Amino acid sequence: MAIAPPRLPAATNGAPQPASPASPRGYQTAALLTAAGPYVLHAGPHLFSDWRFVEAGTPTYHDASGAHIHYTDPKNGRNTELRPVWYRGTDVPHGIRIVAEPAIKSDPIDGPVGATVLYDGGRYRSWNGANYSESEDGFHWTRPRLPGEDPNEDRNERFFARTGVHGPGVFVDPSAPPSERYKMVFWSELGKRDKRYRRALYESYVRQRPHDVDPLIRVRGGIDLVGGTDALFGATSPDGISWKLNEEPFVVHMADNPNTMYYDTLLKKYVLFTRVNWMYGRRAIGRSESDTFGPFPQPEMVVWPELDRAPSDDLYTNAKSIYPGTLDQHLLFPTVYSHAQDNGRIDLYSSPDSIHWFRVPGGPVLTGDSETLDDGWLATHGGPVLLPGGGLGLPYFASTYPHKYPRWADRGDRGRPRYALWQRERLVCVEAASEGQFATTPLSVQGRQLRLNLKTPLSGEVRVEVVAITN
Repeated sequence: MAIAPPRLPAATNGAPQPASPASPRGYQTAALLTAAGPYVLHAGPHLFSDWRFVEAGTPTYHDASGAHIHYTDPKNGRNTELRPVWYRGTDVPHGIRIVAEPAIKSDPIDGPVGATVLYDGGRYRSWNGANYSESEDGFHWTRPRLPGEDPNEDRNERFFARTGVHGPGVFVDPSAPPSERYKMVFWSELGKRDKRYRRALYESYVRQRPHDVDPLIRVRGGIDLVGGTDALFGATSPDGISWKLNEEPFVVHMADNPNTMYYDTLLKKYVLFTRVNWMYGRRAIGRSESDTFGPFPQPEMVVWPELDRAPSDDLYTNAKSIYPGTLDQHLLFPTVYSHAQDNGRIDLYSSPDSIHWFRVPGGPVLTGDSETLDDGWLATHGGPVLLPGGGLGLPYFASTYPHKYPRWADRGDRGRPRYALWQRERLVCVEAASEGQFATTPLSVQGRQLRLNLKTPLSGEVRVEVVAITN
């Protein structure tokens, strides 16, 4: 019996069509938001996670009387005599650095916590694909049953039996109607499913988007040699429990491990973060954007293993997130995978726009330890949540065995999910080891109160000057 290929958007004259032709790319919008001041302070806390709030300073020169001499002097041949000038940097910062705070580890999490953890509707909610659990405190999780459901049922088989689910990420879409408030993105290795369906899907996709196939799949010889179609799919839900699959693939791409997505209210885009493969198998982090919840173009690499890392290190996961309660405090908590040690550690990256990323100094924020049974492998798949009592918790998953160690069912792995913990709003900071100073860039502030979150030794002090300019 022939299988009809899935319906995909029609191409024009066989040419590939962009996934998001309706509005400028996020890069263009981000330039408008961040190119020049004043920097708009949206509601919520503002962490010094990069240099967005710190003025770079202006080099200036003055004569003996203190008068400023502009660098274009002398003009028109006048005042050509050589005279002494003195450098005075204006608002040039010194003695400061940005540094990440290492996390402490919580006690083990109890119950079936999933890859995504959100605080939503007055409770903590978690998903591993369609397998849903919830908690009152974020530490003790239970799985509510659907009417008539077998307690051992895999809900992914109920909702996604045709495609399978791997590396799923769930998010709440603030732009969506109630029927699609919850959204999921996941990787489907269709080679494990119906081969006829897989071939029909792949061939239809290539006809419509011939230049939008992951180069890794092309290099490996396509579906016949790879053994399956690697594609990203999406699903929607009104309540986070019952899911509707988007039948058309978002993009044919070898994503494998956890995928994350969110709707950017400033860029007005759906933004996908996933794995990309770079430089002979090194894992890196890719980004793709669309005006709609699919399709997406091939992701572009935005973070890759820097040269000050060991040559055996790569970036295994992305854990893209936004600091709770903010709009533009973009964070990555990637697992840095060591091929040499076959284990992982977690670093921190920051971005003002989700496009341009900076690794935060200070070393890993989380490393494995034999006492907490996570020295074999640890990774986080999603972002942090605010926990009862005001702390910030990043859920992570751990193993006492190295990541590629044979996964025999009876090997006795004692690793347990935990939280990496920080005090609220103390994930990262500007630090002065002794004396330091800086000026902020011009800021557009709504409201009449700014609160500083700081600490000093008993012999230290912080001096603040506020200059208010109103139009």
